[in-house]
Amino acid sequence: MKKNQYILLALLLLCALNVASSQDDSTEAPSGSIQQPATPPAPAYGQEPATPPVSQGPPLTSLDEPALEPNIATRSFLAPDITVAEFADTNASSALGGRRAWNGVTHLQGSLALQRLWSRYETDLQYGVGGTFYNNNVSATQVHHLNFNQRFLWRTGSFQLRDTASYLPDGSFGFGSFGGASLAGVGGFGGSGFGGGVGGIAGFPELGGSSFGGVGNIPRLHNLAMAEIQENFSPRSSVTLAGGYGLLHFTESAPGLIDSRQVNGQAGYNYTISRRSTIGTMYGYRAFSFPSQGGGSFRTHLVHLVYGYQLTGRLSLTLSGGPQLIRFTDPVNGSRHDVSGSGRAMLKYRFSERTSMSFDYHHFTSSGSGFFAGAETDLVRLNAMRQMGRLWTMTADIGYNHNRRLQNSAAGADAVSYNSGYGGLRISRILRRTISAYAFYRYNDLVFSNSVCIAGTSNCGHSSNRNIIGLGLDWHPQPIRID
Repeated sequence: MKKNQYILLALLLLCALNVASSQDDSTEAPSGSIQQPATPPAPAYGQEPATPPVSQGPPLTSLDEPALEPNIATRSFLAPDITVAEFADTNASSALGGRRAWNGVTHLQGSLALQRLWSRYETDLQYGVGGTFYNNNVSATQVHHLNFNQRFLWRTGSFQLRDTASYLPDGSFGFGSFGGASLAGVGGFGGSGFGGGVGGIAGFPELGGSSFGGVGNIPRLHNLAMAEIQENFSPRSSVTLAGGYGLLHFTESAPGLIDSRQVNGQAGYNYTISRRSTIGTMYGYRAFSFPSQGGGSFRTHLVHLVYGYQLTGRLSLTLSGGPQLIRFTDPVNGSRHDVSGSGRAMLKYRFSERTSMSFDYHHFTSSGSGFFAGAETDLVRLNAMRQMGRLWTMTADIGYNHNRRLQNSAAGADAVSYNSGYGGLRISRILRRTISAYAFYRYNDLVFSNSVCIAGTSNCGHSSNRNIIGLGLDWHPQPIRID
């Protein structure tokens, strides 16, 4: 699928949502849905119960993703989920080039989410495991994913420890949306607050632990661990300080793909200028290394100006950008540096009580996803949801990224750049209070600037694409209270 086709799909999706949002929205919410009461948190300063004059969203420079509404859960619980799906795939082995043929595939998945609350502590833990079985000679694949977040609170701030880890047969970009780790985006880790897709933290793909595109169903381990401190100097001003480590490791014999390591550090200052608007500034440091290559590391230093606008329940907008300095260390060609820019834009908008959408754009330096030893990456994603009556829900998701090689390497893909993207649609219906059925379609596309051979094998070609269509059932019993 070409770039202009993704743009056309996105425009058609927005038009459809605009028409849908103008319809009557008076029908009650679907039975079986669980809604947590959105109650404002206790004020951090003073004892006045009146509405505070500042935004209740997280600091702009923090790793927490802004939400349309505060969702202050007041209960501790366990939430299990089991999914089974049968679908057809035109390229089950995710091969480059070659003929395409439909193959039957069975996917099983289970997950468990834990939330445990104390007066000043909070623990969130999600674990999912799945297996995919093919009716041809393609080997079965397995998926594991773990999210962990431990928060320590005090009157004027917090300290958080986070870790997200996954074991996947493909790239993590959009993997949990349709046809991947979470076929229906359910089970706690398809579109969770840990990443909007497997492998990231709170909408920050530039922190590492992610890969954009994959070939040959080659297993890979992603991990990203971060620690963050948030401190409020006053009701209007706050600072954040974060650091962490991410890795991408190919666990089986894959001599043509590149392992990577990434060290992160960043500090930011935030100031609320009105009830809805906040400004900030952030400094970030990223260090990339490639142990399988024996050299060729580089570091980046960036400075961002940040602006955020929050209209509770309706609109959330974050804009961030600034210059970036890249310093390359090459044992063969010597050291050099480059000056560029980086930035991101995040928009969440609710057309009505039934229709909402989110849009993300990121321009950043990435590890290269195993294909390159470092890449300049542009990433865009559009997600939309429409509730149709009491029982039906439609979700659409489109993602696209462009990756340009930053330095030469002996391994990886011998190409100047590559593009990858996906588009998917899911329609689900509540059958009973704890059981839902769904149908979905997904298209994946991976295109290199020239023909390449991956992992030192005969898996060669210019592009890889696949169509996936299927049906499934999801069992999600009521959360189990543990307090």
